[in-house]
Amino acid sequence: MSALKQFWEWLLSNGGILMGGISGLFSAFSESKKARMWKVLPIVGIVIGMIWAFASANYADQQERQRMKDAIDRVDAYVQGQSAVTVSQVDTNTRTALNEFLEKLGVRKTVAQNASPQQALEIVNAGLLVNPPPKDRRDALTIWVFPHVKQDVDLNVVMARLNQLAGKVEIHKALHTETEANSVWWSDGSNLDEAKSVALTAASAGVQIKQICPSRSVAVRNLIQFGGSVGAQRLPTMTPAEIEALSGPVCQGGSNPT
Repeated sequence: MSALKQFWEWLLSNGGILMGGISGLFSAFSESKKARMWKVLPIVGIVIGMIWAFASANYADQQERQRMKDAIDRVDAYVQGQSAVTVSQVDTNTRTALNEFLEKLGVRKTVAQNASPQQALEIVNAGLLVNPPPKDRRDALTIWVFPHVKQDVDLNVVMARLNQLAGKVEIHKALHTETEANSVWWSDGSNLDEAKSVALTAASAGVQIKQICPSRSVAVRNLIQFGGSVGAQRLPTMTPAEIEALSGPVCQGGSNPT
């Protein structure tokens, strides 16, 4: 049974490539054949290859999430068993694996290395809570990222992750570059749930989200903005669980991004 499971996992990981190769062989072999069946086989091979590649991508995503969950469970068990835990007390292998996940989420390397186990758990948990919108909504959405965000995260990683949430992700000029990243705003046409996905993505990169608020300052529909607000600095940081549970906006100091 173990061998069959390993074979199945191997097929899921490589099936799309195999089917593409088989389709290519069918295509080459069928050139000299006149029967209709030989003309259809390459097309069938391509369709099956596309389906298999999609299944492989889903499988890879599930595996990645499972590895993240396993890392969380190991650290969580350790934290629960200790009254006071420091970074240096966590098992080296567990800490290394957790740091790698944090960096994949867009957390700066120095931040990942110095995060306490509790902080690391909150960050990774935020990543697991992100709920990408359906494709039609993703294609309709635009995200503006204000450049002072780059001082708090690995911007290239975060931009790539935001591209999974919106059809367009653009950098926009900030009014106050010294302001810390702490806020997400959504415009008409978008909604709180979509803003929460952006906020959780930001939180999973180590950003302390304090405000999720509708924006009235930009007349662009289906727009979500991620940046900083001077007024929001006074607010407490929201945990991933608090962000996910929000049923209404959290606003401070107006609704204008900076």
